[in-house]
Amino acid sequence: MKLSRNLLHSVVLVLVFFSFFITNETQEILLDTKLYADNSTEQAQFGKSVAVDGEFMVIGSNLKNDKVTHGGSVYCFQRTGVTWSFYQILEPLVPIQNNNFGVSVAISGDTILIGADQSDKTTAPNTGLVYVFRKNKNNVWKESQILIAPDGKNGDLFGISISIDRTTALIGASNQSGYGAAYIFVEENGIWSQQQKIWQYPRRRNSNFGFSVSVQGGVALVGAYKQYDTGAAYIFENHGSIWIQNQEILAHDREFSDEFGYSVSLSGKTFVVGSPLSKKNGALYVFEYVSSWKIKSKLKPFNSTDPFRFGESSSIFGDILVVGTQETPGEVFIFKKTTSNLWVKQVRLFPSGGNSNCFGCSTAIDSTESVIIGAYQDNTKALNSGAVYYYSVGIPCEELASDCRVETLNFPPLSPVILIAEPLLLGILIVLLIGVVVLLGWCIHVKRQKDILQNSKAPNVFADEDDSMEEVPLNLDGDASL
Repeated sequence: MKLSRNLLHSVVLVLVFFSFFITNETQEILLDTKLYADNSTEQAQFGKSVAVDGEFMVIGSNLKNDKVTHGGSVYCFQRTGVTWSFYQILEPLVPIQNNNFGVSVAISGDTILIGADQSDKTTAPNTGLVYVFRKNKNNVWKESQILIAPDGKNGDLFGISISIDRTTALIGASNQSGYGAAYIFVEENGIWSQQQKIWQYPRRRNSNFGFSVSVQGGVALVGAYKQYDTGAAYIFENHGSIWIQNQEILAHDREFSDEFGYSVSLSGKTFVVGSPLSKKNGALYVFEYVSSWKIKSKLKPFNSTDPFRFGESSSIFGDILVVGTQETPGEVFIFKKTTSNLWVKQVRLFPSGGNSNCFGCSTAIDSTESVIIGAYQDNTKALNSGAVYYYSVGIPCEELASDCRVETLNFPPLSPVILIAEPLLLGILIVLLIGVVVLLGWCIHVKRQKDILQNSKAPNVFADEDDSMEEVPLNLDGDASL
């Protein structure tokens, strides 16, 4: 009986352990601010790109410029406490018509990089440029340099994606010579210079290598969402002054036109890759470094009716992951890594009022867990004028703004955790649970058979002799034999 009781305790512990993986730690967040451009106009696309670092947020408005048609502008906001205020408009010293200035933005400390992937200010049209802005001693952002691809050609789209990590910048040119490439620039004494041009192996035409990029800590992550017609991502590592391809990343369940690599984001030993057409609705793959980069989780919409192009945008910082979609009006999902090292869905954000479109087409998050969401087709001020939402993760949701709703998600009992993030682990847990239950049933059966056998035997009595106890068996007549 003692064995059975111990086994019952084991079953309870296994159930508790298993339920820990299939329950969700919910968290509420607060919409602090919805931002607009003061000079909003139709088709400005404010929020086409977003980036945040510390007290500054930068927002691309790639079709808004008061000097030239569709020249583009970038808006800088500063945070004081929990309040964001307009700080400055950033524009090229020499505006260029239709150059898509602001299609991509990145910020690190006192440096802002702004992509203009259709700029004609080079030897060939639509080659692309990247503008460097630095904050001077008067705390004013000033254009300090223009970065170009030395081998730039017509239609390369240099600057379609940008990532910066202090003195290292990674710039995508997704149509470079019809193949795609990425360029690594380094800063020394305030001057940026090209260190290396990188591309994937094997190199394929129309792969869109460089459409998405992320760099941090000597690791470069580049997406090529048309590689092999399914998509791929590539890891490069810095060895001194040379960057070497370390690993090709493919989805284990890849299918034609998944667009794996459409978005990428890197944080420490974790990176994510968006695949917005995986299984029609999209998915986000989480990889972690353990001797090599390995798949950790596959995150996908809660059910098949959830939004289209899940993984259109993605941003990760530490234990917080933000995933955007592309639809009308759009949705954003926030995941958090639990103490058991599993990713669970925390909240699902979506605008209300019918004014925001493409909510989640661009996203950003920083070390303060400030979540920035672009909605560049927001119609509140004017048609497709755009808007940006700012959320604080972890602040109690006491009073939500009227133009946004927050749905806190709770997984139902025994639902697939993290969208079958670790099928092997879950399978092991299920097998372990079944094994313990079977073992418990067998022990109970053996105990019952033993009790039946003992009850079928003749009973014993004890007789006193010389102040001692002696076990004496009964004879068939019931008299003790001495």
